[in-house]
Amino acid sequence: MGLKDKFKAAWQRVSDLEDASATAKEHASAADRIPYKEISKGLKELMKKNVDVVGRKILIPSYYVIHFSEYDRNARQEVEDVLCEELKEELYPEMRKINPEQNKREIAIEFTTDTSLERGNFRIDYSMKKPSEATGKELDKAGASPEPPVAVPADRDLKATIIEQPPAVTPDNQATIIQAPEPSVRIKLLIDSGTDKNEVTLTKAKISLGRASRDDVVLESADFSISRSHATIELRDGNYFLLPEGVNGTFLNGQELELKKEVAVSPNDEIKIANYAIRLVE
Repeated sequence: MGLKDKFKAAWQRVSDLEDASATAKEHASAADRIPYKEISKGLKELMKKNVDVVGRKILIPSYYVIHFSEYDRNARQEVEDVLCEELKEELYPEMRKINPEQNKREIAIEFTTDTSLERGNFRIDYSMKKPSEATGKELDKAGASPEPPVAVPADRDLKATIIEQPPAVTPDNQATIIQAPEPSVRIKLLIDSGTDKNEVTLTKAKISLGRASRDDVVLESADFSISRSHATIELRDGNYFLLPEGVNGTFLNGQELELKKEVAVSPNDEIKIANYAIRLVE
């Protein structure tokens, strides 16, 4: 009998600790257990949603930062190396489905402490590639500022996931409700995907439309024909301006627009991005 067979029960993946088995319960309580499946699912979803195509090159996010609360980070630091390798093994097959030429060594996962997170919660940021130098600075927490979603040094192109935090409560367990002032800036869009129509209202002077989860208006694209931040619409001095940024084209009233050249648009105009027809609503 080999060592591996002899000690088979001791050879467990980090993900196995998610199982409600006797062995898992011996290792950690439910509150302290690493939420491996949730982290793995979050990484895969971020990777798939933020794939981009530039010419003939497929760009896939390969650098991820996972934020834990201070308590969770201190409890897990000794197994971070194992957790990192386990998560890479989970991501690699999904990455290969998108681009068979992708190398597993290109995936980088790091862990850090976020003192604003409560015990048991985590947050994931991503980038197309690992920064050349560590800055030692943490990202702004998601939701702290309306735009951009994260504030990072220039050499860190990280995008943050959106984490829903519970509302603050008073000591008597009553929620505090703050009436926000009525926003003065509104951009309304009527979006027709060909199968359904939706009207959205955004209280920002400048909005982005594209495939990425960080875009203000997310346009689904299974074949990556829609770029991340494919176009932007800005309300300036009472007028609307459209800036096309997607390599696969943005059309205004049937005419393809010149890339990176801003044009004026009005509520009577039709903006076409792939199968989406978009109109401004007054």
